[in-house]
Amino acid sequence: MISGIVLFCCLLILILLRVPVAIAIGSVAVGGMYFLAGNAYLLATLKTLPFSVSSSYSFAVIPAFLLMGAIAANSG
Repeated sequence: MISGIVLFCCLLILILLRVPVAIAIGSVAVGGMYFLAGNAYLLATLKTLPFSVSSSYSFAVIPAFLLMGAIAANSG
């Protein structure tokens, strides 16, 4: 419970220091994983999670949808 409050306060401080929200949330998440689970879990997660999330079908469809929209807009 205390670690969640501390990490939330760190997030608020970073946002008040005008750090971009994505970087603030990412750094607090990485810090929280290191603080709660340790270095081995953090490195294992950072190795596998980006590929597993970006290779899902949901994210593969987004560039195709944008390309179809650009083609439709330019075709008249």
